[in-house]
Amino acid sequence: MELDSDEAVTWFTSEKVRRPFLEKLHPAATIRPCSYNIVVQFIPLTFRVDKALDLRELEEVNGLQSRVINRVRWIKPVARRHPSQTCGHIILTFSAPSPANDMLVYGLFICHKKVYAEKCKKEPLRCLKCHNWGHMVAECTSEADVCGTCSQHHRTADCDNTDHLHCVSCGASGHSSWDRSCPVFQCKCKELNEQLEDNSMPYFPTEEEWMQVKEPPKTVFVMQPPGPAAPAGGKTMGFRQTTLPWASSRRHEQGGGAWADQDGYQSQHWHSYE
Repeated sequence: MELDSDEAVTWFTSEKVRRPFLEKLHPAATIRPCSYNIVVQFIPLTFRVDKALDLRELEEVNGLQSRVINRVRWIKPVARRHPSQTCGHIILTFSAPSPANDMLVYGLFICHKKVYAEKCKKEPLRCLKCHNWGHMVAECTSEADVCGTCSQHHRTADCDNTDHLHCVSCGASGHSSWDRSCPVFQCKCKELNEQLEDNSMPYFPTEEEWMQVKEPPKTVFVMQPPGPAAPAGGKTMGFRQTTLPWASSRRHEQGGGAWADQDGYQSQHWHSYE
């Protein structure tokens, strides 16, 4: 639901208003509150995501209000873990945007380890039965199950041919259908990011302006700057150009090869690397 004002939201949160509304809408209707998901990487496997005591301790250690974390889950299923694996990635689900944004900015402590988080972005739907795009299992019209690991006709959980990976999406061998490096998956994500403005925002938008910013472009422009060629037998120097905005009024710093605006902020700079 989307209401037209903050006053309407406050009014609707009252149980005296919600209950008769749901009864008139449908006897079995329920309201699921909004959730705010962040990804936290490299968490020790000793962290117990299914224990409420660990969640309350996580909130206390990081200065969060009690029960602001609704859910924690591992991204990779336990059955797919490598025998020598010691860390994994989790998804934290918050009930409000502000504490989630605080964790995105400052990071958090889990199992005495300082870790950092990223906002969960919406990704294209992939059916876990036929492994095609745009629908889920409940809407799938395929008659047989297709394995996401080897692309044979059996359930992915029952696959015993894990040494022969084959992707259903792109038809290539060497990776599975659920591999995030699949070129088809990357293309689908790019198309979705262009459609959803929320995917380009690093924080969950609130009334504060700094939480409404968008991520700058991540394209790295590589080129050889003007100058003499490297001497024979010497090391080849490469240069990476930043993507900071180009100021309308600028001056050239002496000896630095960089442009700066009137306030002293650098607008373009060459970074060298070997």
